[in-house]
Amino acid sequence: MSRDPMQAVARVREVRERDSRLGLSTALAEQRACAQAVDEARTLLATTPAPGTATARDFVYQRSVLSAWCQTLSQREQATDSARVVADAARAHWQLDHSRLSAVESLIERRAEERRAELARREERELDDVAARLWQFRRGGEPA
Repeated sequence: MSRDPMQAVARVREVRERDSRLGLSTALAEQRACAQAVDEARTLLATTPAPGTATARDFVYQRSVLSAWCQTLSQREQATDSARVVADAARAHWQLDHSRLSAVESLIERRAEERRAELARREERELDDVAARLWQFRRGGEPA
């Protein structure tokens, strides 16, 4: 297990980002399905024949069919609008989770870079010390 608590935070943020991305994917799929249902209803409404000069009974029947399709289209458009709102909320949620994950990853990388720089400085000091001792030894002096 990692001793860096930021790694644990990163794992949690990663899971949250993945979950919100899946939620966004689901919401977008639902939005597409609703939009397709609206298109189908519009096509059926457009292909349904208008009431003609048939009998009164046929006229009432055709009018009720058209009315039912109009109502279905209206319901499907409302469902599409609702799906769009849900997808927008899911997108905003994912973007927030994504930016939080990016911030944590950036912080972890910056800390790792600082650790590498500190390690390089220590190495340089040690090499300088070794070089100074070697120089003193070669001059015949007592090492410090």
